[in-house]
This record gives sequence, structure tokens and C-alpha cells, in this order.
Amino acid sequence: MQKKVIFKSFLSFLLMILIVLCNFTSLELRPAYATEDYRTWRQYDTRWGTIHLGDSTDTMAKYGCAITALAMLCVRSGAATADKLNPGTVVNYCNSINGFSNGALMSWSFITGLVPTVKFVDSVYYDTGNVPTKEKVLADIKNANSKGYYMLCNVGGHFVLI
Repeated sequence: MQKKVIFKSFLSFLLMILIVLCNFTSLELRPAYATEDYRTWRQYDTRWGTIHLGDSTDTMAKYGCAITALAMLCVRSGAATADKLNPGTVVNYCNSINGFSNGALMSWSFITGLVPTVKFVDSVYYDTGNVPTKEKVLADIKNANSKGYYMLCNVGGHFVLI
């Protein structure tokens, strides 16, 4: 019974899956090699945690999970390297193009201006009033993964890289 409650809670908070596709026609897939491990990046890192999201009072440390996950995606996909791109460079770029409104990203497609081989493809929303089955969610993730997409998921208001 508790598993069912946990599962329903998870799905009810799963608001959106953001699917990002790297343009593989001009990208050679390779492991990410850099001076630091991008998988250890956190939104509250002192190097970028105090950077504001646009003109808002929101900072990377408090609300920068989407930017952090997106930076990780760029490096994981091989489209960028951790010595050239990190959550700080992504948020600074987004600020330079006025990419935030009240601390929220105005569009995911801004990343193409910074990392041209990364393209926003689609969003999938699950209505919390009509929660899909676990099998449906997993099938959607598996389908996107089989197409070579990298995914960012909003789970309970927190973005993570899949």
C-alpha cells in the first residue's frame, strides 16, 4: 500500500518531461573528459550559487536546478566540455539574453545560442488530475531514450537529468 502511495505521489508531482535532442549529424559521440566531473555539479556551488536568475531575487542556489541539469546535459551529451561550460556559464548566458522572467526560464530553446548542437525537441506534460500509469511513464521515457534524446524531468518542482 505504501509503495502505491509513493508511486502516486511521484507521478502527481511529475509535471513535465523536457526532451532535448543533440544534433547527432554534426556531433561525434564521445565520453566527456574534463578537469572536473560534471556529475558532481550542484546548483548551490559557491562558483555560481549567488548568481541571480535575471532581475529577480532568486539565485542559482535556491532555484537553479533546471540550469544545472541543462548544463550537465550539454556536457553528458558531448556537445560541450566541463572546462568550457558549467551552470555558471549557462546562467550568465541566459541573463545576457534576458532569458528569465521573474526568475523562470522564458524558453528552453535559448541553449542553442550557447551550444548550437543541443536542440529543444518537445515537452510532455502529465495532468496531475489524470495521472498516467507507471508503465505509461516508463514507456514514454524508454521511447525518448531509444531515439537518442536526453531528458530533463521536473519531479516535484525539482529538475533532474535522466
